[in-house]
Amino acid sequence: MIGYQSTVLNALEEVEKRPGRLFAEKERRDRLNDAVAHSQLAVDLATEQYKAGLVDFLSVLDAQRDLYANEDQLVQSQTSVTTNLVELYRALGGGWNLGRTVATSTSTP
Repeated sequence: MIGYQSTVLNALEEVEKRPGRLFAEKERRDRLNDAVAHSQLAVDLATEQYKAGLVDFLSVLDAQRDLYANEDQLVQSQTSVTTNLVELYRALGGGWNLGRTVATSTSTP
């Protein structure tokens, strides 16, 4: 009985935590998406300034480095959103059977 109660309490704890993690990561992903857009604008502006002779190429490289760092964080956040969503579905019961296999029927003429 104690083992059952512990399992139920752990399951309830997971269900309570998962939505918060998912929504927090979605907000982070949205902010990173904005950061990527702004970083791309910075790269474009630095490139134009370099072409006009106003800045050295190091400014372009710095802007590109920031863009790539933000893109990397965005991809990691998108992965976390997907993982958190799967974990939430799993905590809520999954809706799938791990042992179930899909049977294919072959028809003969």
